[in-house]
Amino acid sequence: MRKKVYIVFLFLILVLHPFLYGQNVEYQMFDNISMENKFSSVCCFTQDSKGLVWIGSEKGLFSYDGYALQQHFTLSTPTNTRIYSGILVNDKYLYLGSDNGILIYNCVTDKYEKTPSNLPTDVRALSLSGQKLWIGTLNGLYIYDLSDHKVQRLDSKRYKQLPNSTVYSILKTHEGDMYIGTYNGLCYYSASHKSFFRIPLTQPHCNNIFVNSLLEDNKRRCIWVGTEGALYRYDKLSHRIEEITQLSGNSMKSLALDGNGNLLIGTDNGLYVYKEHAPLQHILHDARNIHSLANNIIWSIFADRNQNIWIGTDYGISLFRYNKAFQYIPLPHITGVGDGNHFYSVFRDTHGYLWLGGTDGLLRVNDPLSPKVSVRWYRVGDPQSSLPHNRIRHIYEDSSHNLWVASDGGLNRYDYASEQFMRYNIIDSTNTLNSNWVYYVMEDDSGKLWIATCLGGIFIVDKTKLLESKGHNYVADANFSTRNGLSGMFVNQIVSDARKNKWVLLYNVGVDKIDTLTHKVHHIQLEGIRPNYIIRDHYGFIWIGYSGGVLRVSPYNNQIHRVSFSGDNYNEVLSMLDVNGKMWISTSDGLWVVDERTFDTHKVNISNQRFTSLYYDSAMQRIYMGGVDGIGVLALNFLSKNMSENPIMLTALYVNGSLYNPSDKLSAGVRYTDKVELSYKQNNLSFEFSDLPYSFEEKNRFIYQLQGVDNEWVTLKTNTNKISYNNLEPGSYKLVICRLGDNGKPTRACYSLDVKIDSSWYNNAFAKTIYILMFLTLIVWIINFMRMKTRLKMERTEKEHIMEQVKLKIDFWNKLDKARDNVVELNRLINQVAGEETKKEKTRKQELKSSDEKLLADITEIIESKMSDSELNVNALCELQGISNKQLYRKIKQLTGVTPVEYIKSIRMKRAARLLEQRKFTVAEVMYMVGFSNHSYFSKCFLTEYGKTPKQFMEDA
Repeated sequence: MRKKVYIVFLFLILVLHPFLYGQNVEYQMFDNISMENKFSSVCCFTQDSKGLVWIGSEKGLFSYDGYALQQHFTLSTPTNTRIYSGILVNDKYLYLGSDNGILIYNCVTDKYEKTPSNLPTDVRALSLSGQKLWIGTLNGLYIYDLSDHKVQRLDSKRYKQLPNSTVYSILKTHEGDMYIGTYNGLCYYSASHKSFFRIPLTQPHCNNIFVNSLLEDNKRRCIWVGTEGALYRYDKLSHRIEEITQLSGNSMKSLALDGNGNLLIGTDNGLYVYKEHAPLQHILHDARNIHSLANNIIWSIFADRNQNIWIGTDYGISLFRYNKAFQYIPLPHITGVGDGNHFYSVFRDTHGYLWLGGTDGLLRVNDPLSPKVSVRWYRVGDPQSSLPHNRIRHIYEDSSHNLWVASDGGLNRYDYASEQFMRYNIIDSTNTLNSNWVYYVMEDDSGKLWIATCLGGIFIVDKTKLLESKGHNYVADANFSTRNGLSGMFVNQIVSDARKNKWVLLYNVGVDKIDTLTHKVHHIQLEGIRPNYIIRDHYGFIWIGYSGGVLRVSPYNNQIHRVSFSGDNYNEVLSMLDVNGKMWISTSDGLWVVDERTFDTHKVNISNQRFTSLYYDSAMQRIYMGGVDGIGVLALNFLSKNMSENPIMLTALYVNGSLYNPSDKLSAGVRYTDKVELSYKQNNLSFEFSDLPYSFEEKNRFIYQLQGVDNEWVTLKTNTNKISYNNLEPGSYKLVICRLGDNGKPTRACYSLDVKIDSSWYNNAFAKTIYILMFLTLIVWIINFMRMKTRLKMERTEKEHIMEQVKLKIDFWNKLDKARDNVVELNRLINQVAGEETKKEKTRKQELKSSDEKLLADITEIIESKMSDSELNVNALCELQGISNKQLYRKIKQLTGVTPVEYIKSIRMKRAARLLEQRKFTVAEVMYMVGFSNHSYFSKCFLTEYGKTPKQFMEDA
């Protein structure tokens, strides 16, 4: 009977799967884009031909490249105004409706164009029909011809079917009709009849019907009409009006369709998701959740070309990344409470329950993607749903559909009848080892359970006998521990290879292989690698995860093939999963997929979450990924989908710290050019780039190279899009930016920008030629000058030499006669004077020496008398001697050649040496007697002074 129910269950899942999967998009996780105090209210969105999203706010125009906002207005100018609507014209111009009329922004040149003077002000809505721009304002409806620049005003007095002159919304349908929402009603302009037709709307208890928003729904063949107080559905064929009563009373500010055809309604009371025959979803801001809606007042909703949903609120932007292949579900959205759990095991049993086990118990869930999730949480202390321990290590279903749970509280089996867990305590034959901490469970071909434990090794038990046992302790059939060859007692996992051998992952030890026939244990040598995960693939090979990659080991010859991940070598493997010939590997650096035959690797950028458990649900074709306080659900066809990547483009260039504004000579802005020419002063550059990663939380990693500066590729950090260079020399450079491929090398699709920094006027080729000529001329002049100077100097020197000889001869003969008479007297006087000076100098030096020696003796006497005082220092010595620090330092340095501190220390050391030589005192006693209080410092000082420790000195004395 149970088997029939299971078959029916699988049949229903397979039949209903296309309808279940992807239909219930839960708007639970938003990325709230930081405004950085730039603006709050967001009124409209537009996407240009390159895919860049433009944002109309209460302050002006912004763009967002997936990394940062960029401002496109100047304060206190007409561009600094509230923008209500925007439309892209000719893939080049953004026409923006604002309080200051229409602003025309050229996306190619990044400049505002001059606005024709005949355009109206106070613009609220824009719509393009061919070359005619329909303009809704507070003062009427206008048509502006883009080809001849003529403006036509459609007056409500002339066109009686136009309900009001104040127009807030305009919609062009694919048939070419124009729907006009006004302050008091709705009408449409028929392109075939070339006239207006009023659409009657009834709204009791309202003086006027204020039409805020309009949306065409081609799938339902209707027009959605949002007003202040009601939502209407207008059938274009039958012209019937139907009010959606569930939304009555709300202000319908904006409307959009998501990728699943759901109608999104932005109101003053949050976001509503409407779909026929399904409960109405209501999403509100939650101050406790940073990923909730930014604000409940929603001005605009926009679905970009990848169906990501942009929600403009009164307090910034909330981005919902549309990804039918992947959804992340926070735990509170499953349980309805704020308690957390870090999931380490995920499993769906044959009864259809999805089990999530982690650090805070075990959850039983019917379907986390269902609008009505049924959940039961098993935890310690819960009288209705109790567990022996909250930490769940592994969940396993055996061939008889018994559900086993490994926990830090032992081995448990789930009883579906009572919906409770039964605990089993397993011991070895010596009653010294037990299964109090179970980490893993598996069943072999003979129906025996292999139970991996912490400190108990591996237990092998007969499953049938275990279920029949009624005692408290069950003696295992066999046990593997360090006593019979196991390399360790802390067993994390056990898997079976194609030859029935058991591969055992041991914590911090490595991997053992157990021959199930001989029960011999072989340790696998992994060349210094520390494994942290093990799994068997579809072909019976063993895969071992470690920091930086995985190993595939053959069970036949133990041959190892290594697969490394690009980027961080310390990239830790968190979990692994084998699905149809591909190995899915969750790491600390994201999710990787490896082809099990070709070993080709692929990085999957789906989420910035890190998942510690993976499980493949073959019936639903889903991969469940357990993480911290939530789970991810990934469609198996994710890799087969055409995940087109946007080209890389430059989004901003900062020169010397300021945003670069191209000159009028350039025909395009930085996003549309492949070369930039700068002056020699503009040599500090910062480049910001993007591939517009709106669809995925986890962004691509990039490498770059500035040819002419960088010799190798430089890898940017994750979630970084800024490259900076300072003090670049004049010259030509090429900036190349590529995505980092799965093989660690650049991908083929790269971005390149030629950068030329001109030389200064005094550093160009002509100037350098002039400099060379001037230098050569100077050299010639200097050589000639030095030759002339040398010749003149030689002539002058020769003349002076001759004249000096003449003078010497004359003086010699004149003085020769006088010199003879004065020699004796002169010699007597010289000797007398020299003798007196020598005597005075000796007397002065003796006095000075006597004074300095007395000072040094006094200082030495003070030091000797205060020897045992450890507080005796230079300051104390100055006070005792009555001399200043400066004078003391100068005198001691002059007399001894050492500083006062060194002089005090030397006297202490000499006293210590004398005391140690006497061998009357211990080293410690001597230390205190000479004023030291620290043993190591005393020994260090003594060793420095005498080359021996105090103990060695005393022993050698």
